[in-house]
Amino acid sequence: MKKQQSTAKKKPKKTIIPDAGQLHRDADGNLYLLGDLLLDRQDMLQTFRMSKRTLQYWRSEGIISYVEIVGKIYYLKKEAERVVMRFTKRCKRKKQGNA
Repeated sequence: MKKQQSTAKKKPKKTIIPDAGQLHRDADGNLYLLGDLLLDRQDMLQTFRMSKRTLQYWRSEGIISYVEIVGKIYYLKKEAERVVMRFTKRCKRKKQGNA
């Protein structure tokens, strides 16, 4: 018998910035939130070599949190690194189990 999946979707983790004073740019134009580097979609795709669809899925499923600033989505680099490492380890375990 197949296991039924829940139709209720997880809500995405969205970080709301209460004060614009928490944001700053360095001399190179990089954007920081409370000292943590923010990556936009293109930076995420290039840095972690992932597809647009994977990133969208992670966001919509609440796997990765994000910040929306003036209609643009940003991701905290430290958290993105943790999420990517967790999923990379999981994928490696699956591949080793199938070998």
